[in-house]
Amino acid sequence: MPTPLGERVALGSFLFVLLFGPVAFGAVEPWSLAVLEAGCVIAIAIIAWTRGAKGEYWRDVPGLLPLLLLLGVMAFQLIPLPQAVLSVLSPKSYQVYSETLGVISEDFWAPVTLDRRSTLFELMRYSSYAGFYVAGIQLMSRKGFMKFAVQFVVLAAAAVAFISLIHRFSASGMIMWVREAPLGSTFFGPYVNKNHYAAYMGMVFPLAAGLFFAYRPDVQGSGLVTSLRAAVGYERIHKYFIYGFASLLIAASVFVSLSRGGVIALCVSMVLMAALLSRVNLGRSFAMGTLFLLIALFVGWFGWDPILERFGDVVGDEGTIEFSRIYIWNDSINIIRDFTLTGAGFGSFGSVYPSYRSLPGGLVVDHAHNDYLELLVEGGLVSLSLAAWFVSAVVYRSVRTVLVRREQYSITMGIAGISAMAAMLVSATVHFNTHIGANALYFFFVSAFAASASHTRLRKGFKKRTLLKKRSFMYASQLGYAVALLCFLIVVVNLAALAGKPVSVREGGYSRAKVLDPLNAGYKIASAREAIASGGTGIDEYMKAVSLLPADARMLQAAAVALDRSGDRAGADSLMQASLRYGANNYDRYFGYSSWLLSAGWFEQAEEVTKQGISQSPGRTIEYIRMLESHGLSGPEVLASLPAMAGPHVLLAGYFLELGDELLAEDTYWMALDLMREGMREGGAMRAIEYIALFKYFFSKQRLDAALAIAVDAVETYPDSPGFRLRLGAVYESAEKYEQARREYEKALEISPGNRHATSRLKRLSGQGR
Repeated sequence: MPTPLGERVALGSFLFVLLFGPVAFGAVEPWSLAVLEAGCVIAIAIIAWTRGAKGEYWRDVPGLLPLLLLLGVMAFQLIPLPQAVLSVLSPKSYQVYSETLGVISEDFWAPVTLDRRSTLFELMRYSSYAGFYVAGIQLMSRKGFMKFAVQFVVLAAAAVAFISLIHRFSASGMIMWVREAPLGSTFFGPYVNKNHYAAYMGMVFPLAAGLFFAYRPDVQGSGLVTSLRAAVGYERIHKYFIYGFASLLIAASVFVSLSRGGVIALCVSMVLMAALLSRVNLGRSFAMGTLFLLIALFVGWFGWDPILERFGDVVGDEGTIEFSRIYIWNDSINIIRDFTLTGAGFGSFGSVYPSYRSLPGGLVVDHAHNDYLELLVEGGLVSLSLAAWFVSAVVYRSVRTVLVRREQYSITMGIAGISAMAAMLVSATVHFNTHIGANALYFFFVSAFAASASHTRLRKGFKKRTLLKKRSFMYASQLGYAVALLCFLIVVVNLAALAGKPVSVREGGYSRAKVLDPLNAGYKIASAREAIASGGTGIDEYMKAVSLLPADARMLQAAAVALDRSGDRAGADSLMQASLRYGANNYDRYFGYSSWLLSAGWFEQAEEVTKQGISQSPGRTIEYIRMLESHGLSGPEVLASLPAMAGPHVLLAGYFLELGDELLAEDTYWMALDLMREGMREGGAMRAIEYIALFKYFFSKQRLDAALAIAVDAVETYPDSPGFRLRLGAVYESAEKYEQARREYEKALEISPGNRHATSRLKRLSGQGR
């Protein structure tokens, strides 16, 4: 029976997004994600419309109920709730809104989510995936399309892998020769992040291997020559070799990408696939072993050493695990304790994380690098339970059916689909692939494929073409129209949000942009600034922005300044304090609050905030010093604003020297020395540049005892620095302790062979007979 026109269009849209997602750099940008979602909703909308209009049945969809409930949780997170209800469902969300939005209005309603816009877009994204999953089940209940779809996906991935391998060894600094790579990115193939590329290929590899096994020649014969002749005469032998080579390309690209998580996920999927095939006695052990061997040889051609070194990087020289993700995971667990039941809102991780951050450095953290932890952070135990229910339902139905099937293709490809799901689930433990548009889409594809392949019948003569039950609805047409309308709204919202950015850059464009994208807090802030420029306070727009992002410390400080301008200084101070709580490790927040306190004349509070800010970022001390002086503070008052840390005192002393105040500089250097000695007892340390400045001052003044203490502490802190060894040797030499000086110069030479300073000083000592 010919396929209706509507379903052919749905088929085209279904295949288009499977190809578009990976090649559009993983579909992580607004434009590519909008195209991806549009393709998904077009597929399900056409199916819903045509079947609804005709009152046709739907095929049963494994895991549909928990998937719909999960979407319901996302929608519920967006609903403004009375304070009494919110305080019960999410006490922490209630606290955040009370400390921010409650400053202006005590009688407020607020949602569970702390980032309304991101939660809305996550709802649309997952609604699109859910529609894609349902469409996949309906379409792949036809055996012809099911086989074509998986072959299309595998061959497309093999082509991407082939091009990616060529690109890897072309020494190009651009992504696929066409796009500049973001600074600090670890791109591979079309993906900005090699881990996300590996996860995509890890899901496709079991499908490629499944086709390789499914098209294996069924040779029966007693002799080798007879078997070879039969294999050569096998009518589908070309497919066997094509999918075998595709499997090699895909697997090799994962290994060459040097993604540890991707390699582990691929290996787990291979082992699981081998175990399940062995369980159903399909006689694929030899083929599986051959494929494993070929992959090992093929990867060996590119070289195993970089791969082994990559895994060795996890463990440091002292046997400790060097993994920055551990900081993020520990912080995520702390967030989960506060947002246990309903989460902080889907898409809100980047907004809520700063107030829990313990990760040192300035690295921006938008994701937990563990999809399970991030799901708990954003959706709570409720969402994790529903997600587990969905996955369990798909896997259980697929495995249960595979174990009773007799058609080898259905068994093999059903197992391949389950193994592909496992690859993604393993990768999710160390990456955030569900937040990568293409990879999340592929997880729903392999889920739909696992269910379809295990249930779809291939042989003719059966009345039922699939074991999935038919489902009919009393209001099928109304349901179809409703789904089509929902899909249309998703497309419209995405287009409006995309249009907002170019509109905003025009003169007076923010007023129109916030209509197109009303949940964009940035447009509210820009509109508030326009109001201030026109003589207003902008407070209404600022508080609208705060209601959208109540945990955004930068936005809270901007709103605080506007509130102060309107005459509510106490409310402004409350928002400033909240900005420190929700941006606790952010230098700019302390700096902004301190500057505001000084402007308000609250010098004692400013002194305490300044101390906290410098303690967080000692390297920014000079900026604080200049800010304090710009507000009229004297040298001693600036000195009193420093925390009890040696480094900031060294920087301030140098600043005093530049101003010509040598007396105050000397006092500050001595204070720094005392703090350094105290830090030595407490295990503290300074930066190298601060040691150098402190040493230089005391050594130039011939205060050798002080210089010696500084040099010894510096050597203990930086034992591999030849410069500090030379400085320590210089102190010993000035004190006429020539043997100790010689030892330090020799150690400097060991650390830095050929060091001309160490060599010349040793020659000088030898020439003087010392």
